[in-house]
Amino acid sequence: MIYTMDCQIRIDDCSYEDKASDKGLLSIFEEIASRHSTEAGIGPHEIITEKRAWVILNWHMQVKRRPSYTEKLKVSTWAIRMDRFFADRGACMRDQDGEIIAIAYSRWILTDVEKRRPIRFNLDEVSKYKPEYGLIPSFDMDLGLLDRGGCDAAFGDDSISDDKLKAMAEAPILNSYSIAKDFQVASDAVVSEYKIARADVDMVGHLHNIDYLKIALETIDEESYMTRTYNDYNIIFEKEIRKGDQLKLCTWHSPCQGRDKIEVAFLVDNRVRALVELME
Repeated sequence: MIYTMDCQIRIDDCSYEDKASDKGLLSIFEEIASRHSTEAGIGPHEIITEKRAWVILNWHMQVKRRPSYTEKLKVSTWAIRMDRFFADRGACMRDQDGEIIAIAYSRWILTDVEKRRPIRFNLDEVSKYKPEYGLIPSFDMDLGLLDRGGCDAAFGDDSISDDKLKAMAEAPILNSYSIAKDFQVASDAVVSEYKIARADVDMVGHLHNIDYLKIALETIDEESYMTRTYNDYNIIFEKEIRKGDQLKLCTWHSPCQGRDKIEVAFLVDNRVRALVELME
C-alpha cells in the first residue's frame, strides 16, 4: 500500500533563502513514516501502551530540488519489504506539477523499548502494511501508475521466494546498512564535542534520528557549508546514543568520483555509534 499525505513547507523547515533545509525534508519523511505506521497499529501511541516502537537503522535521502517556504507538496511512502525483524521503507516527495523532488529509503527494526531488544513481527502486522515488494524509490518512477492499493504478498507467502527476498535485501539502494568492521576515522579528521541534552531525546529515549544530521552539519567547515550543495545523505545508526552521552565528533572530507564527500563519525567512549555521510 502506498500511503500519501499533503503537506506544506513551514518556516521551521527552512534555512537560507527560504528553501527547505536538509533536516526539514528529513523530518517530513519521518512524519509520513510515523503516520503510516500509526494506521497500521504500530505508531507512537504504542510506545506508551505496548512498549514497542520502530527504531531506525539507516536513512538515505537524495534531493533533486529544494522546495520553498509555503510550497505545497504531496509525500508518499510504502513498505518495500518486511522480513521477520527488519522493515525497509521507500518514500518520495512530489511538487504540485507531480515531479519527484526528493526520495528516501530507510531500514527499521521493531523493538521492545523497555528491554531494548528486537521483536519479531507477525503475519497480521505485515498484512496491514501491504508491502510493495521491490518498489524502489527513484526520481523517474511514476506513482500515478502505482497508487493501486498495494501488493497482497506478505511475510510467509510462498509466492515470495527466499532468493527474491535476498535480492531485494541486497538491492543497491543504500551506501551501506551498517558500519564496516574495518572502518577507521581519518587521521586528519577535525574533532569536536557535543553533550546530548534533554531536548535532543525522542519518545524512545535516545537521540532523535533526524538530529544526527543537524549535529553533523554543525561540524562542517563554514566555507563548505556556505559554498557547496550536498544533496545525497546517508545516516547509519550502529548503536543508540542517549541523554547525557558525551559525543566525540570526527569530521573529514573524502572525495568520491570527483564529488566532495564529508563523513562525520559519532563516537561515545571512543566507539563509533553512528556515521553520517554527505555527498555533493
